[in-house]
Amino acid sequence: MSGICAAISAARQGITVNLVESSNSLGGRIGEELRLPYDLPGGSNSIFPREHGLLDEILLSLMKFNTDGSYAGQSRVLASLLIGEPRIQIFTGIRAIETKLSSRSDKLLSCLGLCQNTGERHLFKADYFADCTGTGNLSRLTDAPGETGRDLGAEPNSSNLNRFHRMVALINISRTENLIPFVCPEWVKVKWENNHLSARVEWMESLDQTLEGYHHIEWVCPQSERLPTAEEVAWAAWDYIKNRSPLKKTAKQLSLERISPLVLQQADFRGLGEYTLTGDDVANAKPHYDSVVFSRAAIDGPTALLCSNRGKISLAQPFEIPFRALYSKKVRNLFWTGAHASATHESAPCLGHSPTAAQMGVAVGHSAAHCVLKNRQPRTLSKKGHISSLQKSLQASNHRTGHSLFEDDLDLVKKSQVSASSSWDWKCQIHNSLKTGPMVNSCLVQMPLSTSKVDQVSVAINISQICTLEARLLQGSSFESNLPGDCLQTCTVEMNPGDDQLVHFPLPSQITNKGWHYLEIHSSEKFSLPVVDFPTVGFEVLYPQRNLESRATNSFNSYSHQLAKPFPFWDGPIIQVQPPQPMYLPENVKNSHIRPSSMPNLWISKPTDFKYPEFLEFSWDKPVESSRICLNFDASYNLTFPRHPLIHGQDQLPSIIKDYRIYVTDILGKSRLLVEERNNFLAFREHRFEPTTICGMEVEILSTGGLDRAQIFRVSAYE
Repeated sequence: MSGICAAISAARQGITVNLVESSNSLGGRIGEELRLPYDLPGGSNSIFPREHGLLDEILLSLMKFNTDGSYAGQSRVLASLLIGEPRIQIFTGIRAIETKLSSRSDKLLSCLGLCQNTGERHLFKADYFADCTGTGNLSRLTDAPGETGRDLGAEPNSSNLNRFHRMVALINISRTENLIPFVCPEWVKVKWENNHLSARVEWMESLDQTLEGYHHIEWVCPQSERLPTAEEVAWAAWDYIKNRSPLKKTAKQLSLERISPLVLQQADFRGLGEYTLTGDDVANAKPHYDSVVFSRAAIDGPTALLCSNRGKISLAQPFEIPFRALYSKKVRNLFWTGAHASATHESAPCLGHSPTAAQMGVAVGHSAAHCVLKNRQPRTLSKKGHISSLQKSLQASNHRTGHSLFEDDLDLVKKSQVSASSSWDWKCQIHNSLKTGPMVNSCLVQMPLSTSKVDQVSVAINISQICTLEARLLQGSSFESNLPGDCLQTCTVEMNPGDDQLVHFPLPSQITNKGWHYLEIHSSEKFSLPVVDFPTVGFEVLYPQRNLESRATNSFNSYSHQLAKPFPFWDGPIIQVQPPQPMYLPENVKNSHIRPSSMPNLWISKPTDFKYPEFLEFSWDKPVESSRICLNFDASYNLTFPRHPLIHGQDQLPSIIKDYRIYVTDILGKSRLLVEERNNFLAFREHRFEPTTICGMEVEILSTGGLDRAQIFRVSAYE
């Protein structure tokens, strides 16, 4: 995915790209041969964890067009996206085998690739190369400086030593009509029982879900031991299942049908850049002046697995990746993405997280194009006098570069007056179609607060017996208030049994930090919260982590989001705050935010059936000239995409505007239709046209992907 993102990102900047893939299908570690999970839900404390920009465009395209819900369909859609970019040429089944460097060995001139199907050789020449292999194969061929195992400069006996090998293979189990005995071959020298406990437990849990079908098996062993081959691991695991496990009777008619020829190993090589990303950088979210990637990956513990959150540690907030870590210090035209970027052994594994590596790909492709177009080397581009132009260019392409946003001074909409057909308020909460949430003794209700004080918070609760409810109002803390922090007020309420009761918690408090706040509810007796489909942005219920599937260690929050909801649906609580909180006003579309931060940051209309369109109107005191209009719709950033391809209940996110029109008004007051868009499924849309002098503009919303209201983060216009 990082290579695909790098290719598209560079091509859209006007650069010719050759995308060279060693496999015969597209997707890399989430492709047909490996089938690793795209993402691991529960590994982030971010309230709205999902990335936006190019990566989200690709995922929304997969949701729309992979109607098969299969890996073959996924590869087809990825190929269609790449073929749709006229500046990209795709070469599959080709492995890099040799490189040629300049006389000073500081520039990569060409790369020789061997087609594994035909035996043909392909010579690739380019101004810049991006190593998106996940293993650093191209970097090794160039003899680019790097490190393996222990970090450079670390003491041989220090805890800095990377103590474990990790490998994951893919197998397919089928059921037969006959009894299938199994005798392990003598050349398999490993025993499954000698594997690390976490890897053994992970596979048993996978088999507990379903015996037949595809399974990942991992092997974790000390670095001092030989790493077995994929076949050895597969047959050792199969020997245990068939002959010694509690499942041996059940497994009598099971057959190991396939072992994938490809395996994923923990990347050992890490390139040496101008900056080496450390574990401290990641854990403490250290800011970097040249940050070009913003990541939410969990960090690995010593024996963390490659395709599970088991052994991983959730971080308090996302972290930045500096541009200086994405290119070689010596080979001046070599970029890299993923776990073989310039990082210590402690921080490198989290860079292999697919969404993180993909975001690195976006930055690398865009940066390589920037180097060509500006005629500057990466080392020059990374300096403080130049890096801001790259960061602003990335932000303009809908890519987030770090914690801070650059204010968009060129946006004409900021100077306009805006009004809306309607705006959501607290009376719009819909109380029908209530469903019952899980029975718990405690939960955490997330909500945004925008006033300077709060008197009371009311929540609908189902209570089965007389109980005392204890409530605490918590202020949001850490990055974008994504974690519950200081307690502002507490109270207790005695309640009798009843369903869908609106329980009033008197919690008079002064609100000093506007944004996300949390209501923690405890009771000695179990209770549940009735929930509604598709609550407004920012209202969610978090449940105790012990009740959920996330296997990551999280010392920052004992609550997490409910993961069992089928994608792309979500639910939320019935809640009222006194005084009412003005939150989803049309003025929000004029700010620079294209997603929630510490506040929702969007306009939401009242509930409607769209018999009559909802709309936003913009007017300027003086005429302005525009040739480009951009729209950022709500892509439900609280949701993460499924781990594997599947058939969704619908082909787009319900919150995205599906049909819309844009009208402009000239200096004579005459209105004309400028844009009419049907069947949109993307969160970011850009419309270019001949320069036009306008005094007003209207964005008319005709329908959504299923939501009964219009939701827009930002409208921007440029000369």
